[in-house]
Amino acid sequence: MRSLRYKLLLIIILAIFFNSGIMVAAAFWGSGNSSREWRSMVTTQSIRRLALVVESLWLEHGELTLTNSREAMNQITNFTDELASFAVYDSNKTPVYYWRNQAYPGLSPTHSLKPQYAVLHEGNIIGWVACLPSDFYFISTNRSLVIRMVQTLILGMVLSIAAAFAISHRMSLSATRDARVLAALLGKLSRGDRSIPFPDQSTSEFQAIARASARLQDTLIKEKRQRRQWTQDIAHDLKTPVTALRGQLEAIKDGVFTLTDERFKTLEGEFAHIDKLVQDLSLLSRVESPEMLPVIRKLDAASFLGQIQSRFTPVAEASGLTLECSLSCKGKLTFPADPDLLSRAINNLVQNAIQHARSSGRSGIITVELSAEGSDVAITVENPGHIPESNLPYLFERLYRGDSGRSTPGSGLGLTIVRAVADKLGGSVTARNTSRGTVRMRLVLPRRAEKPV
Repeated sequence: MRSLRYKLLLIIILAIFFNSGIMVAAAFWGSGNSSREWRSMVTTQSIRRLALVVESLWLEHGELTLTNSREAMNQITNFTDELASFAVYDSNKTPVYYWRNQAYPGLSPTHSLKPQYAVLHEGNIIGWVACLPSDFYFISTNRSLVIRMVQTLILGMVLSIAAAFAISHRMSLSATRDARVLAALLGKLSRGDRSIPFPDQSTSEFQAIARASARLQDTLIKEKRQRRQWTQDIAHDLKTPVTALRGQLEAIKDGVFTLTDERFKTLEGEFAHIDKLVQDLSLLSRVESPEMLPVIRKLDAASFLGQIQSRFTPVAEASGLTLECSLSCKGKLTFPADPDLLSRAINNLVQNAIQHARSSGRSGIITVELSAEGSDVAITVENPGHIPESNLPYLFERLYRGDSGRSTPGSGLGLTIVRAVADKLGGSVTARNTSRGTVRMRLVLPRRAEKPV
């Protein structure tokens, strides 16, 4: 496996050579364009000069011949370094003069040019001229210019490659050093060390990794603390009924107690408490498991509330409370959810509301309201009472039962199951005190499910 530094250097080197290739290609392209433009300019200037000489010669002699053209054309050959050859023709395109640059290779003495440009006088053709420009690089000044440009380009490329390599080497050292530091710290974290300071990094990506690692460490610390507390709480919750059961059973065995109906009900209640705790732990474990997938179905809101009303009205009345369920929307409302999981979550919320109102000595109305809010469905359970603000953030933690100690009936997992169900269904649950002296629990679920059936 290649190291980060190796990959960074390889990428930078490839980028440098790619950029250099583009620069070389651009230089060749520019040189070719310059050569073509230079040849076009030389052709235009030479034709214009030749045309002036031909016109002057024709005006002087009235015709173009080899004899009268030679002397005149010899006068301009001193200015034809930029030409490989040129030719003059009379009005009938009969050659009268031909010149070839002796220093220019590749042309035979009999090399002929086709007439290209007509020489006019007062609208009449008096002759024809043609020329062949020299190669751009044949001219010494042009060649020297190109050589200097190539040398400068090569020097610039060498210097830029060296500078880029040095800078990239330095940067790769810094990046790999940061990566090694983070890797070492994460290695300590994986081995159980939970007191690791993650330093700030010089790059945003490594800084994001460092911050995420710090959050992971905090989460692991919190979960370890919660697991320890959870173990202690479970041991406490099991120890009390188990101790009571053992004591009463031993007393019955020794003949100290008689197994009366009342004592049997007491023993049955202790067994029921243990069974409830075990069942809630099992349900919470299943809901929190990634392998468990909710069975999403379309639920009718009115029918769902009717089930809640019929199920808990007797329980509420037995505690001196009134249960009211309402649907705050017009028309029929359906929404996707797992009916079993949602029923368990709402059951826990209503049971918690009844127990909280009863333990606080409050009487009044417990309301369950279902409403559509944009793309969500909200189920609100409200009961008389008050929860200290300092306790609100912990209501949905495992085995948390607030300031009432452990005298409240139940396993202490009811609201934790509600939060787990909300997470499983893609929703959320919150709790707050209201100005009316009530506690409001609010479960929000999305109205769109990925796979409704």
